[in-house]
Amino acid sequence: MKKMMKKVVMLAGLFVSSSLFAGSDDFKVQGVGISTASGTIFVDVTKYHSQSSCSDKNSFRFKTNHPLYQDIYATLLTAKATDSTVTIAFTDDASLCVYNSPQILSVYLK
Repeated sequence: MKKMMKKVVMLAGLFVSSSLFAGSDDFKVQGVGISTASGTIFVDVTKYHSQSSCSDKNSFRFKTNHPLYQDIYATLLTAKATDSTVTIAFTDDASLCVYNSPQILSVYLK
């Protein structure tokens, strides 16, 4: 019974995480900004991303109440200032779009 429960929990975790995680790709940062009206930080990228079901395919957003927003914001600014490539992991679920943009889950500066 315990083995069966472990398998069910593991499969449920995989299902939930795969529904939140659409994918990741490498991008050049074209611009970074803060919208005080919406409480979000947005990043415009130079490459179209088709993996997301959100309608905006050239930018990403995350909310300023995100626990790591300062770190993500600093990484994106560094990428823009140094013309570096970043790997952005983002959500796909349309219900998780932030102002029509995919929500950033993580950023890796290359």
